[in-house]
Amino acid sequence: MELGPGWLRDAARVRRQPLQDEIDEMNALLDGAAFGRDEDEQAAAARRLIDRVVRCYDIDVQHVNGPVALDPDVTRKAEIVGQDRRVRLGYSAFLDDVPQLAALVVHEVTHVNHTALCGGAYPPTQQYLAYEAMAYATGERDADVLGLSDEQRAHNREMLGLALGALHPDNRRRIEETGRYCGLREDVAPPPAMVFERLSGALPPRR
Repeated sequence: MELGPGWLRDAARVRRQPLQDEIDEMNALLDGAAFGRDEDEQAAAARRLIDRVVRCYDIDVQHVNGPVALDPDVTRKAEIVGQDRRVRLGYSAFLDDVPQLAALVVHEVTHVNHTALCGGAYPPTQQYLAYEAMAYATGERDADVLGLSDEQRAHNREMLGLALGALHPDNRRRIEETGRYCGLREDVAPPPAMVFERLSGALPPRR
């Protein structure tokens, strides 16, 4: 799916592909985070893995308030916390593989960038659809560097298409041509509720 630069203007960036020994280390930490002997061991592995993912993929987190963090109280894969711009990962984020975990971090950090630069957005708004499209665009752009599987790429492309298709043509055109996504038209008929349910279910809602 071809996307113009407007969709990626403020996206988080993956600036490095990990070396094989780094991938092996992250896979070992992932195994510890998911299947460690006890909660302390799992938490230690998860926290170490988050740090390694950000560093080994060199993910741009300049707008995130504090480190991307493990939060055992988060029951979904991840969430960002409003204007505080914190990214929290739940334990379920560590049941995927490392590329998918990295893609999740990039997706959520992209939402932090949106919040920092344009303010919050929530369903059922066009702004929310734009944010989701722009976050899924990172998975399309960075699929090779992340090492996403064919199945993961297909799912990402499906969700990207869903968000793009639900945007009003005027808003879509504005982003494509100018890269500006603040203050989109909201005086339009909303898409079916199913669209928002699927988008908010694929990656967790932000509070």
